Amino acid sequence: MPIRLSNTLITLLNIILYLITFFIGMRVILRFFSANPQTPMVAWIYNISGSLIYPFRGIFPDLSSQVGMLDLVAITALIGYMILGYLVTWLISRFAIAATEVDQDIAHYHDIDSDLEEDHPRHRRYSR
Repeated sequence: MPIRLSNTLITLLNIILYLITFFIGMRVILRFFSANPQTPMVAWIYNISGSLIYPFRGIFPDLSSQVGMLDLVAITALIGYMILGYLVTWLISRFAIAATEVDQDIAHYHDIDSDLEEDHPRHRRYSR
């Protein structure tokens, strides 16, 4: 995998992880401060983040306090997505390094030693 492609994939993955982190982080904050779920903006964030944390449902119960609720499922999902993103980024970079090492074994025309190149008849300079 060429370096440019791997950098593009890693950048795209980071953008996706930033969006996931934003929505789940906002969910944690809004639930902690007991935001009104009837508000359109809060309902929209709860709707998006609810689908993101769905695979993590049932792992931990929510903790209630006097102020609001600490959403442990969302925090667990946030940590899980961070670990998954790190592993996928690491795999992409490893494949890029492996592809670069394989590519370095191939001799290209521009890799030819300059001494050999000067002796070639097409590269001799003729003076008039």
